Amino acid sequence: MKQRNYGVDLLRCVLMFFIIVGHLFAHTDIRNQVAFLSGKWLFTWVVQAVTVCSVNAFVIITGYYMSSKPYDLWKGIKLWIKVLIYSITIWIVFVLSGRVPFTVGGGGLDAFFPILRNEYWFFTTYILLYLLIPFLNATIQALSKRQLKYLVVALICVFYIEPIFSVVFYQYDETEGFGIIAFITLYFIGAFISQCEDIDKKYCIIMLFGSSSVIFLSKLILQAIVEYKNFNFGTGILYHNNTAFVLINAVALFSLFKQLNIKPIIGKMVRWCSPSVFAVYLIHEKPIVRDLIWNPSLLEYLEACATWKYLVTVFLIPMAIFASSIIVDRAIMDKIVCAICKTTLAKGLKEKCNRLSMIVK
Repeated sequence: MKQRNYGVDLLRCVLMFFIIVGHLFAHTDIRNQVAFLSGKWLFTWVVQAVTVCSVNAFVIITGYYMSSKPYDLWKGIKLWIKVLIYSITIWIVFVLSGRVPFTVGGGGLDAFFPILRNEYWFFTTYILLYLLIPFLNATIQALSKRQLKYLVVALICVFYIEPIFSVVFYQYDETEGFGIIAFITLYFIGAFISQCEDIDKKYCIIMLFGSSSVIFLSKLILQAIVEYKNFNFGTGILYHNNTAFVLINAVALFSLFKQLNIKPIIGKMVRWCSPSVFAVYLIHEKPIVRDLIWNPSLLEYLEACATWKYLVTVFLIPMAIFASSIIVDRAIMDKIVCAICKTTLAKGLKEKCNRLSMIVK
């Protein structure tokens, strides 16, 4: 079993910050509103070239650690309980504050059935992956390192290289790398990395710089063709999660951070923040919260402000969301979740989960 690595914990925090930045660009749609080749446009798409790999990196982390750990179904159930508590609590707060109307259908159903209603797409896909982990691990354990390498290479060729050249494969994964097939592939990649020697840090940096450059330059060239030749086609194909260059970024970031030597003072901060990173996602990506944060007024400000203010805002807003969400989770919500998990009902459920874990492991 692998020891705790605070470099990876730091990466989790960085990845969540990246995700918030990506949500700012996507949910305000500022990335499609700024003028081509303006300072804002260049900054936006360069940043996105680096940050777009965040989801892939999160799943690779799961594969790296869970592929060699005993399966714990209760851990997945606790995550589901946390999602449910956050979903219901946020909805109640918004209803009581008058921001959303009280309705049994729609908002009420969304709050009480967040997975079935796909309130949090990542967790809906992640929990499917989590349920499959015993079978994925059985496959990994049955394969030699060489066979696992061939499996990973085959999956990458089919689901991360082919989509660059052919839209045919989007019929198999219309989620552009956000579906269960992609998550399974990333899990196998994480498992394979756990069996390999570390990539030299300087090569990680070269990989990250090189693949990010290719991603950005592809956008620059394709957008120039659209702007000046009046062609109409997608310009962000290499920004999709199921492309090889985004995958390279994810592997490079993970490999780089897991080799970092974290100083004690930073380690304490990371140790305090890391357990609450998932809560940052649950808070700011709840649809009713998302609509409040990424409102039209913010888009108007981002369009009108000076470039330097734009750069500062893109950093400060995600940082404020990250910090406030961590504080809310540590001060209030985590205590509520822990209290619920200690109830008699939860303890009975935990015992059943432990028995099931023993059967399927």
